[in-house]
Amino acid sequence: MNKEEILEKSREENKGLDPYRIEMDNKAMKTAMLIILIFGTVMYVLNLLTGKGFVPEAYAPVAIFNAALCTSRYKNTEENKKVNLFSMVSWILASVMLAAAAVAKALS
Repeated sequence: MNKEEILEKSREENKGLDPYRIEMDNKAMKTAMLIILIFGTVMYVLNLLTGKGFVPEAYAPVAIFNAALCTSRYKNTEENKKVNLFSMVSWILASVMLAAAAVAKALS
C-alpha cells in the first residue's frame, strides 16, 4: 500500500467521528472512574470507622465499572491482550462475588 491508500483508509475509518467528542467522552469516563473509586474508598473508611466491617454493596459499583472498562479495553485494543483479558476476568469475578455477597446479606 502506498501513502495515499493508507491515508484514504484512515479517513474512511474515521468518517463521521468527531475528535472533540471522542476526547470529551474519554475525559468523562476517566472522571467517572475517579469519582467511583473515591466513593468506594470513602465508603470503606466510613465502614471501618463505624465498625460495620465489609459492606459488599459499597464496592460492587467499583467492581462493575472496572469490569465494563476492562471488557471494553480487551475488545477494542490490540495491545496488551493478555493483561486486558486477565483484568477483565478478574473484575468480572469480583463483580459476581460482590453482587452475590450483597444479595446473600440482604436475604439474611
